[in-house]
Amino acid sequence: MDVSLLAYALLGLFSGFFSGLLGAGAGVVIVPVLGIAGFGAGAASASAVAVAMAALPAALQALFAYRRMPRLAWVPGIVLAVASLLTAHVGVSIALAMPRFASTLMLAFFVYLNLDLFARTERRRRREGPPKPVVYTQQLLRHYFPRYVVCGALCGLFGAMVGSAGGLMLVPLLIAFTGMGTKEAIYASLLMMAGSATSAFLGQVTYGSLDYAVGVPMGWAAIVGGYFGVMAIEYVAEDTLRVLLKIFLSELGIFMLVFSFFI
Repeated sequence: MDVSLLAYALLGLFSGFFSGLLGAGAGVVIVPVLGIAGFGAGAASASAVAVAMAALPAALQALFAYRRMPRLAWVPGIVLAVASLLTAHVGVSIALAMPRFASTLMLAFFVYLNLDLFARTERRRRREGPPKPVVYTQQLLRHYFPRYVVCGALCGLFGAMVGSAGGLMLVPLLIAFTGMGTKEAIYASLLMMAGSATSAFLGQVTYGSLDYAVGVPMGWAAIVGGYFGVMAIEYVAEDTLRVLLKIFLSELGIFMLVFSFFI
């Protein structure tokens, strides 16, 4: 077997698992690794294929998981998916038009804002105790509807700019501004990524180019990894998920800061 093909598959498997577990978007791992490997701006075009392939099956798994959750709990995820579907292709066009260092520095700033928000939410949680479970009613959904739209649109836009589906940046926003628990936010993020990944893929088709030779092997492996990642959500403690989210947010921000002038 071709060693490079095996390496792409292992990268896809690893990134797919953590994408499913954290609602992060497989590109959060794929783009930094490919960037380090010398793919440069081509990392996003290869990632777009793999992310799109992995996002749709993971979203279907999330929909099945909603059967065990409160009534109407799936609605925010659908709204987020539609909002990101309308903006992610714009993120691709912006990333291709802007100097690479400018877009990565801007996104690093946004990531660290989210990391700071996540830390503040954690401190408030320790002071006040765990939040009460959200009871989804039509009135509550109408109240939060503008926030779902804004969060989905922003994360779809910024995620496409960096070659991911934007889920890692979405989860802290949902926890802080919509009262969702960690696992609820991850499931909603998985649905959102179906919209943003599809839109970003179409954006790469229209404005850029797609690297199928690298993206397809990673994509098939990411589907397998994502399947087990989504299954693992119910078996991992929320505290552990929050720690992993902070680690991955830090990893994404550091990558964009360090490599903004080299990719």
